[in-house]
Amino acid sequence: MTRRTFVKGRSIFNGKERYKACSSKHVLLTAGVILTLASSVLLSCQRYDQFQSPIDHNLNVRQVIVTPTATPTPTPIPPTPTPTPIPPTPTPTPTPFVPQPGPDPINPLPIYVSQQIAVLQANDRFFYNGNLRLPEVALTFDDGPNPPYTGQILDILKQYHVKATFFDMGSHVASFPDLAQREDAEGHLVGNHTWAHPNMPTLSTDDMLYQLNLTGDTLQRTLGKRPTFFRPPYGAFDARVLKIANQLGLTTVQWNVDARDWELPSPATITYRIVSATHNGSIILLHDGGGDRSRTVAALPAIIEQLQARGFQFVTLQQMVNDNHK
Repeated sequence: MTRRTFVKGRSIFNGKERYKACSSKHVLLTAGVILTLASSVLLSCQRYDQFQSPIDHNLNVRQVIVTPTATPTPTPIPPTPTPTPIPPTPTPTPTPFVPQPGPDPINPLPIYVSQQIAVLQANDRFFYNGNLRLPEVALTFDDGPNPPYTGQILDILKQYHVKATFFDMGSHVASFPDLAQREDAEGHLVGNHTWAHPNMPTLSTDDMLYQLNLTGDTLQRTLGKRPTFFRPPYGAFDARVLKIANQLGLTTVQWNVDARDWELPSPATITYRIVSATHNGSIILLHDGGGDRSRTVAALPAIIEQLQARGFQFVTLQQMVNDNHK
């Protein structure tokens, strides 16, 4: 029998019974630890499941498959071509100045303008008007050629069988050579009105020569002949201008009837200004260039008709010079 000892109401196991009691405690402790660990694992799994998105197994497969968007292939950008340098347009080189005698050489020319004019007029190298004894008048047009007005004026002159004189700017002839060629081909006289319409007395001698020679060269290439008549822009001249024009063989021409069409008056006003002031030998100033010349074009038929009705004949400046001593 197992021997027990009781101490104050508690039983104390001895020997074999004590061993069994301890073993039972160890078994219970181990089982408790295992149970605790199992509970922890189970709780962790439950928490993990709570964070997972539920899967709907009834979804169509096409609804859950996301087709990745294809990354567009960048279009290759061709390299910017290197621009081919455009060579600058060479500036026409005027003929070097070589003094040349005119139709009537005048050497030496007086120093003072008033004396120069007297000498030049006596030799038909400068004039404001033609023969006062003849019913001749000269229509002159400055600052062209200038489309569309120059062509329209030529059409009217051709319609009325009238000849005129065109004082062309060299730069405009270079731009519209066909109009200058038409002026010449239809029997009109083409004169030199400088390259760029400067105020000649303000220029150096070299610049004056440049303006006149470059324009002369351009007309030579365009028409096959050099001009022999010159009108200074604005009618401005001094002793140097007359001297250089004389040395280049140019006859300087002014005017004595001015329509002032550059003021852009009405066609009726232009007509009145000309018809009321014209007489034998008149040189009439009009413009086909320098701006809107539609009013001049509109006035031209009435000018021609009214002057012809008064018995005037229209001639070129060359014809006027030829008739100057009749």
